[in-house]
Amino acid sequence: MPAKCPPLAAIIRSSDRVAERQREGTYHGDEDQHAEVARYCKARRLTFELLPPELDVSGGKPIAERPSLRAAIEGVEAGIYSGIVTANLKRLTRSRSGLEIWDRVEGAGGHVHTAAEQIDTSTPNGRFMRDIFLADAVREREEHSERHAKRRAATVEAGMWRQRQLPRGYVFTGPEVDGRYFGKARRLKPGPQADEVREVAADILAGVPISRIARRLGMTPSGVRALARNRVYLGELRDGPNVNPEAHAPILDVETFDAVQEALARNPRPARSGKLDGPALLAGIVRCSGCGHVMTRAASGGRHTYRCPEHHSGERCPAPAAVTTVRLDEHVEAIALGELARLGVAATQGDVLGAAEGVLRDAQARLDRATRTVLAADLADEPSAVAQLAELRAARDLAADELRVQRARLPLMPAAGTGAEVWPTLGTTERNALLRALLATVIVRRSGRGSRTPLDERVRVLAHGTPLPVAGSRRGEQAGGIVPIVLPDVDAPGVLRAAAREDAL
Repeated sequence: MPAKCPPLAAIIRSSDRVAERQREGTYHGDEDQHAEVARYCKARRLTFELLPPELDVSGGKPIAERPSLRAAIEGVEAGIYSGIVTANLKRLTRSRSGLEIWDRVEGAGGHVHTAAEQIDTSTPNGRFMRDIFLADAVREREEHSERHAKRRAATVEAGMWRQRQLPRGYVFTGPEVDGRYFGKARRLKPGPQADEVREVAADILAGVPISRIARRLGMTPSGVRALARNRVYLGELRDGPNVNPEAHAPILDVETFDAVQEALARNPRPARSGKLDGPALLAGIVRCSGCGHVMTRAASGGRHTYRCPEHHSGERCPAPAAVTTVRLDEHVEAIALGELARLGVAATQGDVLGAAEGVLRDAQARLDRATRTVLAADLADEPSAVAQLAELRAARDLAADELRVQRARLPLMPAAGTGAEVWPTLGTTERNALLRALLATVIVRRSGRGSRTPLDERVRVLAHGTPLPVAGSRRGEQAGGIVPIVLPDVDAPGVLRAAAREDAL
């Protein structure tokens, strides 16, 4: 019997406002790429294993800065994969150094498959076509970068504020259209909080402690320092290399601003009480249940924690959470490795998704039949009929949630065992990137002071694609504010659990 051919490693990549579109529920590029790869492989009777997608990642980055692509190439070189497959060449790379992918993969006896172009690089004509498509992908990226740079320069020259969050003390000139500001309406003018900015400057010059100013404004001390150093209050607008020194009316004069900088230089930020080496494993992933905001890493007395900063755009978290860093890292890592080891996906393995689709179809059919029966019998106002329809709708909604989670997860999971085997070779930044692809978030609820609450009672790890209400961004003059997250049930769709019970904090 001939040896079974190893699967292909499937690469999914997107770089166009993925995080923002995921929050809006409009992103489905990973599903589209997955479907294209699946069709290509099915037609050729090839199997593939999907590596964690590279979301919000530029195709111009080198191989070393793309963990999944690097794992795929090294997997081919190690004999784990027979090659690489992607929906189209532009999803694979937009870099001038992209030929290195083909050199390394083909040098190891593998092949690179691009479903859209269907290039066969075993022939001179195929290699020629590949070079043309690659050159076109690079050209598109460079043209896009050039257009983007010109737009940035034009908006700065016009005095338009591009960032999501307004600087404290300013408002848009308007007018507002459906709650949003566009074009020249995004120019700034001093608003009701302008006097607060002037008071901050006066307090700093008077020697008032930064921590006291922060408490009064509902900000963090670092936020107050950043505010005081922001040259936007001189009427200046900056975006990268672009500067407009007279973009809007200033709140502070030059003499006051310079004096504030000198005062801050004489009163530097106190040194941290503990040393934090390197990036955090769960940076940008772990959120406070009390307010919905991302938690930050802190050190106190040699004890490192993930902690809610408490103050967010002038509002205070009602239940700020904190958790020991090493405990939460170990808890999430155990869950992630279990998922990476369990959820191998091949082109022929659609059982999980098919089953979820079948459950939803059955639930919808039962609801439709019951609705027709109730209407035909004129029982729409009968309490028992209303209760029955509500129960069937809840079952339908639960099935829809499960299907949405499965659709989001299928394109993300690596080969069975492969992700777990690669994990020890990754640095913290690469592990964080993989976790961002695997997980939607990690929610932490506050425990009582001195309490040793088990992690599985106050922490939930949610799979990628699981719906989650999180604190929004500022839009116009409104702060993102506090959006508490109710800790989901352990059996709720999308909640991941460790195989064994974790220690308490």
